[in-house]
Amino acid sequence: MSEVSAQFLAAKSYQSDKKRCFNEPRTQLLQRRQYLDDLAEKLRIYLLHRQTEEKHQLVNLTQRLMTHSPRYQLQMIETRHQRLAEKLRGSLDHLILNQRSAFQSLVKQLNTLSPLSTLERGYAICWKLPERSIVTSAAQVVWMIKSALRLAREKYFVGWRELNEQKELSLKPL
Repeated sequence: MSEVSAQFLAAKSYQSDKKRCFNEPRTQLLQRRQYLDDLAEKLRIYLLHRQTEEKHQLVNLTQRLMTHSPRYQLQMIETRHQRLAEKLRGSLDHLILNQRSAFQSLVKQLNTLSPLSTLERGYAICWKLPERSIVTSAAQVVWMIKSALRLAREKYFVGWRELNEQKELSLKPL
């Protein structure tokens, strides 16, 4: 026998075996049952996959819906308001602290230049009364001119008069 004819006979025998397999009812039933089981497994896998996708889609839609709900919007606005209020409080506290230190610096400068601080240190301020000008040097003091003297807490009218080369001071409250 030649090789070609051996292959031909083997193929023919395979086809006849195949036909015999399909012709037997028990084999056909088993094959169909296997085919249905395969289809059932594929359907189960497909349904599980579809169910998972639907769950994810439902979760996404629920989250999107929630972000657009009035209650959620109100909560977000309240949270933002609280955060901005805290930021504003901090900024105002910082601004007040800076302004307070600047104000205290200006008050110190003002107190330094104030005539009252001069009086507090024990000095006196003297005015010529008719002109109401401040005496700035000893040469301006004439002993017979009326003057006003301001001490730290009181004002006095000062009248000077000469008694035998001693100068006497009479103080009368204004």
